[in-house]
Amino acid sequence: MFEAPLLLWGMIAAAVPVILHLTGRSQPIVHRFPGMRFILKSQRASSRAFRLKHWLVLLLRILAVLLICLALARPYLGSSGVAACGTFFGVILAAATGWALFRREFIAGAVTLLALLALYSSLPDLSPQLVGSLHGDVVIVLDQSLSMAYQESDASRFERAKRQASELLDRLSADSRVALLLAGKNVDRAQGRLTYRIDAVREKLKEAKPTAGGLDLGRALQAAEEILARDASARTEGAPKQIVFFSDLQRNAFEAYASNHVMAVTPKDAPAKPSLVLVDVGSDEARNGGVLGLSLPGTILPVDSTETLTAKVRLMDSNHASLVELFLDGKRVDQNQINGGGRDVVDVEFRFQTGAPGPHGLTVRLADSDRLPLDQECHVTYVAGRPDRALILESPAGAGSADKHGTGFFIDKALDPESSSDEEAVMGMSGVTSVLKPAEELNAAKLANYKVVILADSGSLSENSWAALQQWTNDGGGLFVWAGSNTDPASLKKYGFQEFAIHRGLLPATINEMVTLDPPQDVKIVAPEHPLLAHFTQDVSRDLSRTQVRRMLKVSPDNGEGGSAVVLSAADSPLLLEKSYGRGRVLMFTIDPGLGCSDLVKHGGSFVTLMLDAVRLLAQSEGDVHARFGQLLALTLPVGAADGKVYWTQPGATDAKVLRAENLNVDATPGSKPVAGPVTLSVPPLMMTGLHRFSWTPANSKTPVQRILAVNHDASEVDLSKIKKADAEKIFGEAKPEIVKSYIDAMLFKAQATASSEERRHEFSASLIVVLLALLLAESFLSNRFYRGDDESVSAVADANAEVAHGAS
Repeated sequence: MFEAPLLLWGMIAAAVPVILHLTGRSQPIVHRFPGMRFILKSQRASSRAFRLKHWLVLLLRILAVLLICLALARPYLGSSGVAACGTFFGVILAAATGWALFRREFIAGAVTLLALLALYSSLPDLSPQLVGSLHGDVVIVLDQSLSMAYQESDASRFERAKRQASELLDRLSADSRVALLLAGKNVDRAQGRLTYRIDAVREKLKEAKPTAGGLDLGRALQAAEEILARDASARTEGAPKQIVFFSDLQRNAFEAYASNHVMAVTPKDAPAKPSLVLVDVGSDEARNGGVLGLSLPGTILPVDSTETLTAKVRLMDSNHASLVELFLDGKRVDQNQINGGGRDVVDVEFRFQTGAPGPHGLTVRLADSDRLPLDQECHVTYVAGRPDRALILESPAGAGSADKHGTGFFIDKALDPESSSDEEAVMGMSGVTSVLKPAEELNAAKLANYKVVILADSGSLSENSWAALQQWTNDGGGLFVWAGSNTDPASLKKYGFQEFAIHRGLLPATINEMVTLDPPQDVKIVAPEHPLLAHFTQDVSRDLSRTQVRRMLKVSPDNGEGGSAVVLSAADSPLLLEKSYGRGRVLMFTIDPGLGCSDLVKHGGSFVTLMLDAVRLLAQSEGDVHARFGQLLALTLPVGAADGKVYWTQPGATDAKVLRAENLNVDATPGSKPVAGPVTLSVPPLMMTGLHRFSWTPANSKTPVQRILAVNHDASEVDLSKIKKADAEKIFGEAKPEIVKSYIDAMLFKAQATASSEERRHEFSASLIVVLLALLLAESFLSNRFYRGDDESVSAVADANAEVAHGAS
């Protein structure tokens, strides 16, 4: 192929040197002398060599004319053609160089050697050109788990993966489509649809960062396959489909994938799956240390007590000591120098003082720095305050009954999961231990030992006891009041919202009289979405609805500001009510579980579940959230914020982020009243490890409340052991992936790059001009040498003839 093929007609000029050579030959003058026979014999012998030299010069001149025409026509050759031509001319120039040096023509040898070097420097780039050579639908999956932040010799593993992914984007053709997924425990669809806008994908790739979470390999691959299947179109039918997964191939991710996915034989008529390429960007011999986990005696610890924290630490070097430090609320309180003694993982114990009442955060730090800093710290929270215990008070009449089966007995058994074989009891465990006692005088010192107090038809209490309960509940306690045959409505009446001034009364209703229902009435679920019933199964809710109520305390709920919520009812009268009181919460059941009031205890599963969830709600155990890295969080606040705002301070940040009313279960319309009851706060994914602090001012209170959540790295990512190639292929079964160090080593891409390289055409004009110059220099040099030699030979013959003629005379 030529850019200007008409110029090839100039090759006819190659006949000019031949014509000049034939017509320019001079006729020799013949002189016959008897003594000339010896000279003529010598001349005939040397003329054969001269004739050969003349033909060589003629050939060089013909080639020069041809090369001029070829160079002007600008030939384009394939890679193989360029290589063949370059080799051909290179061999000629190399032979000329060798011949000149052999004849000690050093100037000519230097000239031809320079021409040879110039030839190869002017050759076009024959290496496989990958820009625009790859095509098809490609889903790039980037592993952004914790281990990808490991610092290799040149860059982190994540940077290696981004570099290769960027090169792949650069080498995709214009008709290719690409999607980008960031794979962790969840899949971030950075570019969730196949698109032709490769530049947009490249920008999103630049913004990607590794995280402290783990990797769900199965979820990532499933998302990639869904994209390729969903975005298939007639325009791209038949185009190659490829999933390129950049990862460090950590063993834990593949083992989790193998345990969660059963490999089945693919049916013959099933659509073909896209080919999978696993690009290994990690080294095989990586060492790493980190803090794997922490454990405390409980989430609620006594105030100003000495407790023990146990940390599980993976040492960087099992044969050398490592420094491990403990921080309480940002201040270092203890440290240990640990020697593994040949063990990789050791348990380290710390002693610390729990401090003042309220939430606290603990951090354990491995001081030895390594190439993966994201796992050097681990965090845990606790609350210094009341222990996880519930006090059950029942009247002396109930405690001293002959069968001992009073209200307190049923409640105590429901809260003890070990004594119940009901599965619902285990599922709804409250997490607190219970103590059953006869009714007694209460004070602040006694109540400080409990998180929940249950008045199990306890009879009348003194005013001092009620005052202690009011203050204890206001400070965050949980009060559960059961009304039964021993309950005097008159003794409770003044503690209802109409007569008790603080927070409109301790109890959630106006107390009336005890009534008997004839016939018995079924229980009606009024608020199925209430936190108390939200975890109930359909069977438990159905069973609870079949409960028959025979005798109950008539009450009127408080519907005013900061009032109560009716959860259950019977005969159109509240049966179970709930309200927030200061920082605490109050539940009131207008019956007791005894058979005199209802058959509630006969529905064992419902009763046990109801009791366990109620105590857990009162103990605010639903606030003990286990936050995970990267997960959305629904945080239950026992009392909604007065101004509808919750302030979220992330680790290391000085400014708090405001989560506004629209994120809360409150009425955000202007002029709406704050909700005093429990609300749910939707928190964005927690993408930073450390201690996250949430603070708000509850409705009907001026004292801010704080909650601390600990977010940790994925401990499974601390061990950097890789899976072997054979094991990985075995896990995938029939869908055998390619495992390569560079994406271009994948068979599909390699084949496309080779085909593209063969299809390319290279302009060869510059190389031809270099050869032309070399030929012209050689022609000039040879002409000068050869014709000078001819002239010298003719002169020698003429001198010899003159001498012979002189002798003859």
